[in-house]
Amino acid sequence: MKPERFKLLHDLHREREDSIKRRIGVAEARRRDLVARRDELAASRDTAARGVQENIALRETFVRYWHRIGDEMGDMSRHIANCDQEIDGLRRELVEAHRQTAAFGKLRDRDRVAVAKRDELRQARMLDDLGLRFGNRVGA
Repeated sequence: MKPERFKLLHDLHREREDSIKRRIGVAEARRRDLVARRDELAASRDTAARGVQENIALRETFVRYWHRIGDEMGDMSRHIANCDQEIDGLRRELVEAHRQTAAFGKLRDRDRVAVAKRDELRQARMLDDLGLRFGNRVGA
C-alpha cells in the first residue's frame, strides 16, 4: 500500500505544536520562578521595614537595602513582562501550529477516504472484468 500523502506534513506540524507547548511550559515555569522571587524580596523588604521601626540606628542601612531590593524587584518585573510577551508570542505560534496540524489532518483524512474509494472502484472493475471473461464459461 502507498504511504499516506499528508501523513508526513501532519506529523511535522504536530511535532512543531508539541515543541511549542514545551517551550510555553518552560517560559511559564521561568515566569513562576521570577514572580516567586519577586514576592520573596517584597516580603523580605517588609520584614526589614518592621525591624527598622524598632531600631532607628539601622535606618541608613535599611534605606540602602530598600533601594537595592526595589531595583531587584524592578528588574524582576521587567523580566516577568518579557516572559509574558514571550508566552503570548508562543501562544500565537501554538494557535497557528494547531490550525496547520488540523488542516493537514483533514487533508490526510480526506485522502484516506479518496484512496479507499479508488481501491473499491478498482476492485469492482476487476470483478466486473473477471465476470465478463469467465461469466460465459460458467453457463456453458
